[in-house]
Amino acid sequence: MNKNTKKTIFWTLLGGFVAANVMVYKHAYHFTHVKDGERSLSPESLSFSQKLKILLGGISLPKSQNITSSYTTSTRETIFIPTRKNEYNLECWYDKVENSKGTVILFHGYGGCKSSYELEAHYFRQIGYSTLLVDFVGHGGSEGQEISLGYHEADDVKATFDYIKKNQNTENVILYGSSMGAASILRAIAVYQLKANKLILECPFATMKQTVKGRFEVMGVPSKGLAEWLMFWGGLQHGFWAFTHNPQHYSKKVITPTLLMGGKNDLRVKNWEIDKIYENLATKNDKKELVWINAGHESYVMAEPNVWKKAILNFL
Repeated sequence: MNKNTKKTIFWTLLGGFVAANVMVYKHAYHFTHVKDGERSLSPESLSFSQKLKILLGGISLPKSQNITSSYTTSTRETIFIPTRKNEYNLECWYDKVENSKGTVILFHGYGGCKSSYELEAHYFRQIGYSTLLVDFVGHGGSEGQEISLGYHEADDVKATFDYIKKNQNTENVILYGSSMGAASILRAIAVYQLKANKLILECPFATMKQTVKGRFEVMGVPSKGLAEWLMFWGGLQHGFWAFTHNPQHYSKKVITPTLLMGGKNDLRVKNWEIDKIYENLATKNDKKELVWINAGHESYVMAEPNVWKKAILNFL
């Protein structure tokens, strides 16, 4: 092999390595930043050509939009709460109930928004609790474009919790979260030692690696190596080491009474992940509950309303 051939091979391999990293960097960026455009279909709904397009160029994730619902109350207040060292403002809806038993703060999942949880909030108000529906940074009416899958969103949980404790004169604060929202609560409790009265968590993922792997697996794409590569660049873009963002570890510091719910048919958050988080909860056995819902990665109150409502009522 002559010298010129070796140079050609070297530069070809180097070029391929750089191009591959640029592609993965773009993937991580599109996965964790909102932009204008049409939203990509859920991984389960993609055709082969659509999967190929996403693998080459990344997903399209426009900022979620809140919609008006029949559950909007006449006394609703729109509140803006500063977060992350006052860099952003969170748009929140506060609905006060007369003779309230306390306040439930509701946090949505990845790419969602507060209006998606109007049905859950309506039920909490029916049983006597005021509610605060929250848009995370980069979602709905809140400022920003970044999504860190629960890492920096923990700051948003703390900001809204502190606001309610300070401004609404309530001693009883319950944190409710689904998917990324649940992971954000677990991190906030572990990092900031929030003194919430109770937690209601739906389908939190166990580790950052597992939730990234799950996206590839749902698409039918091998995840080994790719998931770690994506996490490396995604974490660097958001200023943290993604490999340590693990709700199953955060749960070891949770001493707050906790209701944990999982979907029996969830393809994104595996049943073992829910079991692991439940096992790790530092709360005593009589202060934690695990309820399985006959559902996938979806709204539990819509999938099994009677089971969900009974579990909530019994827990509260």
